[in-house]
Amino acid sequence: MGEGAPQFVRAEPKRAPQVSRSIDAELRAVAGISEELHIPMGEVREIYRQQLDRLAAGARIQSFLGVLATRNTRSFLRDSCKANESG
Repeated sequence: MGEGAPQFVRAEPKRAPQVSRSIDAELRAVAGISEELHIPMGEVREIYRQQLDRLAAGARIQSFLGVLATRNTRSFLRDSCKANESG
């Protein structure tokens, strides 16, 4: 390129804020379920990650995986609590 010609630098996509948001959302979801169902956060997080991984394996669109994983985790843990109470 000649002197004085503009030089363009290819920008790398910024991923840190998106990752940070997804971690924050996961922590909020896990904490909410933990408080609601009176189950330790570690146990809730383990189930949440299992649900998220299961959903992500077949997902073409990733946008709502956190919402679906939260719903599935809550449902799974509620059903487990009911089974423990009756049996």
